[in-house]
Amino acid sequence: MFINFIMLFAKEDRKLSAIIYKNLESHSLKNLKANLLYSVTICFLIFQATNFLAIQRYLGQMADTMFGSDITLVSMETRSAPSINEMKIMEVLEPYMEANGGKVKHV
Repeated sequence: MFINFIMLFAKEDRKLSAIIYKNLESHSLKNLKANLLYSVTICFLIFQATNFLAIQRYLGQMADTMFGSDITLVSMETRSAPSINEMKIMEVLEPYMEANGGKVKHV
């Protein structure tokens, strides 16, 4: 047990080992409850930290989507998505952007 390891270095406290063992045995239920509470608290803190990271990423993606560019293209399959010709898109959108002060409402 861990107490025996500590007693190797604290030779003057070896006389207290019987009292320490008796104290640990008598308070085992109380120690179990404290350990359980401590474990639940740590698990909750880890859960909240990951939850905050997920919310942060979501808000960042939403900000990029809403305010990041004039056009947002979404494709679920990135490998099979065809390449987009930017020049053709700009030829179509520039008249709309000039007419609406830089904003395209719909095409």
